Parts: sequence; structure tokens; C-alpha cells
Amino acid sequence: MKNSFRTPYALILILLLVFGCCNNDDPGPTPQLISVRAGSLDLNTGISTGNVPINSSIKFVVSTLIDPETATTSSLALAKGTTFVAFTISIFENIITLTPLSSLEFDTSYLLTISTALKSNKGVSLKSSSSFSFTTEPPPLLFVNMKSGTRDISIGERATNVSTTLPFTITFNTKVDPATTIGEAISLNLISGGTYTTIGIEVSVSDNAVTVAQINPLNHLAEYVLSTSGAIKSGKGVNLTNPISIYFITE
Repeated sequence: MKNSFRTPYALILILLLVFGCCNNDDPGPTPQLISVRAGSLDLNTGISTGNVPINSSIKFVVSTLIDPETATTSSLALAKGTTFVAFTISIFENIITLTPLSSLEFDTSYLLTISTALKSNKGVSLKSSSSFSFTTEPPPLLFVNMKSGTRDISIGERATNVSTTLPFTITFNTKVDPATTIGEAISLNLISGGTYTTIGIEVSVSDNAVTVAQINPLNHLAEYVLSTSGAIKSGKGVNLTNPISIYFITE
């Protein structure tokens, strides 16, 4: 009798152990954020990252494989103030790439957010939500136009009847650093028989406008060239992208 009682209990114990092992589904590790980069720049520094290129894609690397259905605008966001930026999302294993649909704005602050709505391929939520702030690169410094008094003097025009006394005003697209307009950054030369003679000038800067005034009146019916170099910088320290040389003939 004792053996007959022991056998059913032993079988029940074995079955419980077998089914218990089979139903022990492991949800896997909790996903954690390993890195966040915009191009080659690390955004996960604890402080706002500067000079992020306006055409950057942003890559998140997570510690586990990702459930693609959870990598959406519900778990990822990029905003400029209260305005959300539209982007596409691509996923490769544990890497999420976020690409804005259009270029970001120059010299502008953005906030990037990743939330616990993002899950691993095992359905486990990201360990914690995180936010990252960054500022985009300043705009390039670009030549816009040049005037003699109120008259436009265009590149390639070789204007004639240009005043011998009126100052020239060179306009750029953004604020200019006055300290970078001195020396050979801006020059005015008389051209005669293939020889270039430097003319004395005075340079002053007001925001994005540079005024070039000849110290003495220019010669009549003479050819000159006014040039700028790439040494000129914006107020943000960006060098001039398109240096110019404008030829003209005086009145």
C-alpha cells in the first residue's frame, strides 16, 4: 500500500517540474540607452551640445534588439520650442536612426526625447525616458551685394561711371566680426598697365554691413578692383564662404 501511494505523488511532482520549466518565459533584459549621436557629435554629454550640422541624422543605440512597432512618434520626439519636427525612422537591430524631413534651422535650439514607450523585441520597456538638448551650427557668412552710394555694383558687371568719392557698402547675410575686417581682409587696388597699386581705405562695420571709404578721391576714368578675403568672419566665428573681387571704372 505504501508504494501505491508514493507512485502517484512522484508522478505529480515530476509533471509539475516539467510544466513549470516549460512555462518559465524569460522576458529578457531591460533595454537601456547606450549612446545618442547627431552625425559625429555625442549628444549624451549631460550638457547641451553645440554646432550640430543642420543636415544631421540622429542615431540611438540601445542595449537590446528593438520592437519596430514601438519606435514611433509616441516614443521619439524632436522639437524646436513647442513646434515638433517631422522625421523618418529606420531601425537596424538595436540602432534607431531619426532623419528630419527637411534641414534644421541654423543657430537654433532643439530638444530630443526618447521615452519608455520604446520596447525591446521581448516587450520590455526602455529603462527610463531621456531628453537631450542641442544647438545647430551657425549660418555660413555670405556676400550679398555691394553698393557705391545707393548704386548696386555687381560681380562680373565691370561697372562704369562709379563715383570717385562715395564710399562702398558691402552687405553680408549675417553679422560680421569687425576685428576680422582689418589688414588685408578687404583691399582696394588701382589697376594700371597690369600693375596693382593698393589704395588707402578706412573700414567700419555695422552689424552685417561693412563700409569701405577711400581715404583720398579715386582717379577719374581709372580701373579699380575691390576684394574681400576668406579671413572675414561672422559674429559666430564662421569664415566668409564666397570671397569676392569686383572690378569697376570710375567716372
